Amino acid sequence: MPTPFQFKAARFLFILHFLFLIFAVYTPSKPIIYGVTVLSLILMSGYLTMAAASLLFMLWLIKFQMQAFHSNPGAFLILYSLFFFAAEKQEKVKNFVYQMFWVLFIITVAFDLVTALNTSLDLFPFGMRYEHTHLPPKSWIQLRIAANIFFLCGMMVVPMRAFAWSTFFIFHTGWMLSFGFSDFSSTFIFTLLFMFNPEWTTAPSDEKLKSIIFYDGICVLCNKFTNFLFKEDFAHHFYYAPLQGKTAKEKLPRTDSAQIQSIVFFDENKCYYRLDAVIRILSEVGGIWHLAKILWLLPKNIRDKIYNWVANNRYDWFGTLNYCPLPTPEERQYFRD
Repeated sequence: MPTPFQFKAARFLFILHFLFLIFAVYTPSKPIIYGVTVLSLILMSGYLTMAAASLLFMLWLIKFQMQAFHSNPGAFLILYSLFFFAAEKQEKVKNFVYQMFWVLFIITVAFDLVTALNTSLDLFPFGMRYEHTHLPPKSWIQLRIAANIFFLCGMMVVPMRAFAWSTFFIFHTGWMLSFGFSDFSSTFIFTLLFMFNPEWTTAPSDEKLKSIIFYDGICVLCNKFTNFLFKEDFAHHFYYAPLQGKTAKEKLPRTDSAQIQSIVFFDENKCYYRLDAVIRILSEVGGIWHLAKILWLLPKNIRDKIYNWVANNRYDWFGTLNYCPLPTPEERQYFRD
């Protein structure tokens, strides 16, 4: 399953993709455009998701893609996405819907493979030909065949899944940049973003070597950050402890007290501070958060200035709590006093 952030980001990108199809490809009447836009914004906001998705489903089915369903399973993929995003808070439904989405995605990739073979070799009257002003070079069609085969085979082997996913994503991004809009490639790109499984690139947690994240227990921003980490870090790599607690007094060196402001990352008896701590934490969470390593390109003095600017104003911007919130029963085993 995608992480909460991954899910919200995917829903946002899906709406952008959906609106682009309506405005740029199908150009319906203005009342339909207004209705689709309002329903899309409602779905993006996370409220009335089932109602908004159902209405969008009917509009898409009746007004725009009726003919496409005869030869393009990508249209079903878009429709199915609507109900996946609408089922966000229905955990039992979501797991089943997500598994069925993967099945449909594989079928769509297989259909695209057949289409590429038909376009390249013209062996059998099945699938469809790619619609471009000029047919892409044969080398690109053959590359598309190879990308589809590599993805379908690579997903069967656990160590190869991240590489197969990355290769498939890069290929279809390159196809769009080279030949313009494509129903299949555009649909693949937005769906791949929330089908990525962070477990493919995240090391399992070692209970004996857990790092500790020390945070300001009365800072609203710090508490939101720890809540965010707890949800995104499905492997539970960390323990959490407030800076005001006894664990902080036992573990953190007193000589570094001037550096302790809001977040300290304690890993293998070594402390990391400011933005350096945040980067290391996100990198260890894994998945999409590996991208946080890009921040290492910033000079250290700039990283520290950015962090200090936010840290020095966090109480004014986000407020404070009168007491350290108690963790839920589920979180209790990962929190230290």
